[in-house]
Amino acid sequence: MSSESPYRMTLSLNVLNHLGLNLYSNVPSVLSEVVANAWDADAENVWITIDPTTDHEKIVIQDNGHGMTQQEVNERYLLVGYQRREHGSERTKKFNRLPMGRKGIGKLSLFSIARTIKVRTVKEGQRSAFRMNLDDIKQKIGGQEAGTYEPNPLPTDDIDFERGTQIVITDPKKRIHQAASALRTRLARRFSIIGSAHHFAVFIDDEEISHVDRDYYHKVQYLWTFGDENSLYEKLCAKAESIEKLYGLLDSGDEIRGWVGTAKESGQKLQDRHGDNLNRIVVLVRGKVAQEDILEEFGETGIFSSYLIGEVHADFLDADDQDDIATSSRQRIIEDDPRYEVLKAFIGKTLKKIQNEWTRLRNEEGSKRALEIPAINDWFKELNPDLRKDAKSLFGKINTLTETPDKKRELLRSGVLAFEHLNHKGKLKELDTVSEEKPGSGSTYFCRSGRHRGNFANSSRKCNSWIDVEKYLIRGIHAKAFSWSVV
Repeated sequence: MSSESPYRMTLSLNVLNHLGLNLYSNVPSVLSEVVANAWDADAENVWITIDPTTDHEKIVIQDNGHGMTQQEVNERYLLVGYQRREHGSERTKKFNRLPMGRKGIGKLSLFSIARTIKVRTVKEGQRSAFRMNLDDIKQKIGGQEAGTYEPNPLPTDDIDFERGTQIVITDPKKRIHQAASALRTRLARRFSIIGSAHHFAVFIDDEEISHVDRDYYHKVQYLWTFGDENSLYEKLCAKAESIEKLYGLLDSGDEIRGWVGTAKESGQKLQDRHGDNLNRIVVLVRGKVAQEDILEEFGETGIFSSYLIGEVHADFLDADDQDDIATSSRQRIIEDDPRYEVLKAFIGKTLKKIQNEWTRLRNEEGSKRALEIPAINDWFKELNPDLRKDAKSLFGKINTLTETPDKKRELLRSGVLAFEHLNHKGKLKELDTVSEEKPGSGSTYFCRSGRHRGNFANSSRKCNSWIDVEKYLIRGIHAKAFSWSVV
């Protein structure tokens, strides 16, 4: 019997499109894959240079890692689906790092944003250089020569570095208008291993990225940490008014570290200067973002959830001896994986605990601010202990509203009047209808303009700020106390 198999497997263009050619749509996600490769190559420095000149746009990423020989280029870099962890040690040789790469398709992500990629690499004095073109790949793999593509060799005499790899991205699919500052911020948030502590520095246009570029630690008002033996997160969130350490031990016996915080303000105040939403809890694995926002898994609707921000490091999700838990895009985790289910259960219980503590802290803060108003302070002193507890709850709810100090003072005065009239009528419990939950399908609301009112499910498109519900309900209770018609 002939040893040659009569069977052939062809890698189609459609498969390549799903694997990487159309994997990402933004520059930070693509560059994250290149930075991760540099980490795996034991690089100490990565330099990213952006040239936005019209018709000459390009991005250059260069590292001083171990580089590749021509044989390694063919057997590893150009082999789509190369399983690094099955062919190498569990950790890198120089810095004993846990590798980030796993699927072997990250290099294809470059074609998500550009048509031409040039690669130059040096290892132990051996220089290699080649160019890949997206249109050529499609023509080769999409035609009769399916499954094989041969990059064009480039001269190596212009390579001016002694070790590492340089990737030049040209012929972008769309304008590279990404400002260096925005890219710096977004890359800083995608990695926790950038900095001298990890012997890994990343520069954009010669300016080094640091944890400060994440631009959200200063927004944390109340902080909960787990696995923070060195108080790293306490130092980063230096403006936090309250800090509590929690255990990071999961029911499975695995441990996580990280932090969850609540910001002082929500809504637009919880966006950065580039317009990115910070109201999320990211999951990082081996120092790189694996899940953009685990909050999505819980469907939280309370005002509390709109103040949340955090980072959860869960390296147990990427053990070498277990199946890959990441989706092909490397931006999400397979939702029904048992390991992820355990993590979600832990986060869910932790958020419930944090919510109770947050409510208490906000009530205390709201009471403190309310009692700074002399008239309200005098009124509060006349209440018995039980009524004071109800009053503090009302102050706390008003304190959660995203309003100016003057507007909150106005709401506090209205709240006190509502409190008195409802108490007089024996209907003080109606204050509980000022819910801290986002209105459901049967809730009544007023839109921010005050012109619309009705059922949330039927009219939600007319009102794009559900926090305003609380303002109008407070005023509604005030009106109801005087037997006015509200809705």
